[in-house]
Amino acid sequence: MKRTLVIALIATPVLLALSYPWRNATAGAGAIVSTVGWFGFLIALLIVIVMAIALGVRRLRTRKTAAD
Repeated sequence: MKRTLVIALIATPVLLALSYPWRNATAGAGAIVSTVGWFGFLIALLIVIVMAIALGVRRLRTRKTAAD
């Protein structure tokens, strides 16, 4: 779970940077690379958010269980 979060944290800015150079492209390979980079960034960001919440909940549960 932590490994997935770390990979997503690394991939998020890389994908955002990949989409930036061709941000105004309307056709061709630049538009495809920019689109893949942008939507990849959004998916990676969503994964980071969900994994961070899941990891936080898991950590709270283990603390609560250890205290009981």
